[in-house]
Amino acid sequence: MTEPTSYDLIQDTRLDALEGVLADVTVPGEGEVSFPVAQQGMDTTMWQQLFRDLSGVIDTGGDPYRLTSSDSPGSGTVTIHPDVREPAQARLSGYAHRLPTAKTFTVPAVTSATTFTVALQYDPTQHKRPGGPIILGLFRGALDRTQDKDRTQGKEYIVLHTATRQPSTVVSQMTWRKVRQTLRPQILVGTKDDLPDYRDGMLWGTEARTLNTGEIYQFRGNKAGGSWRNLSRPEWQKISLSGSMREMLPTEWRAVNGAIELRGYCALQSGEFPTTSSTTIGWISGVQLPDVNIPIACNNGRLGTLTTRAGSSGVRDNLVVNTPQSGTNRVSLDNIRLPLD
Repeated sequence: MTEPTSYDLIQDTRLDALEGVLADVTVPGEGEVSFPVAQQGMDTTMWQQLFRDLSGVIDTGGDPYRLTSSDSPGSGTVTIHPDVREPAQARLSGYAHRLPTAKTFTVPAVTSATTFTVALQYDPTQHKRPGGPIILGLFRGALDRTQDKDRTQGKEYIVLHTATRQPSTVVSQMTWRKVRQTLRPQILVGTKDDLPDYRDGMLWGTEARTLNTGEIYQFRGNKAGGSWRNLSRPEWQKISLSGSMREMLPTEWRAVNGAIELRGYCALQSGEFPTTSSTTIGWISGVQLPDVNIPIACNNGRLGTLTTRAGSSGVRDNLVVNTPQSGTNRVSLDNIRLPLD
């Protein structure tokens, strides 16, 4: 066996010290105290005071802790997946969690409407558990957030997904709401040209303020590709028109000041809007729109209404037009504002 080098011996000494960080604890008294103290350990409360300032998923742009469902075997399952390039990672209550491989849960059948929640749970009684005090779990009903003085309970959570299962339904019929909170760093740069390159490992959602103009940008993407979006002056984006519609003036949307703003002019490819049913003119993918009923201008000086409804994904992202008067085949989206609050 190779004899240890002087560097190895130094490292051994350092590791021995680290192993005692949460061992041989010196618990502070009731009076004034500061820590860490050289050559003294810390209890879990002291550790959390140092590191619990941020709780959330660490999102590198690979959709960590994403959910898929299946109706077999039995009553159905949901699977939580890691990031597409690396383990899913999160911080909760001062501790870290990693999910290197997918984890599957069985969703039991119910006899009455029942809420299920996929969450990371920190349990202060489980610090000696081999996997640590945080587990990824599927929880039925209300989450246990009971508190007491001695922290024998006092569980804390990062809620990832939640849905309600109805009796006599399969798992694929459950509409899962993605709640997942993520950590969003904030940085300061001189100008827009100084924004970091996507290849430098920016977390999805990182916000940057420019020193020269005070504008705020948000990063969307990952190491494979990404861009900075101006939140102060958001750019207009295309509305996806349905196959029955054509664009006459750019039909676009943007999110600003707590609302979705629309603009543009579109028309049917042929014919007129029906007067006894509604027409989906397009959608804004991935955006949960509010339930609205807003007057809109049609051609021939007539009015219609714009409403929203869920698309095939279950998200309310469809734009729907109702025209009670005949002879209309065009609609204006100018000055339409859909409040998100």
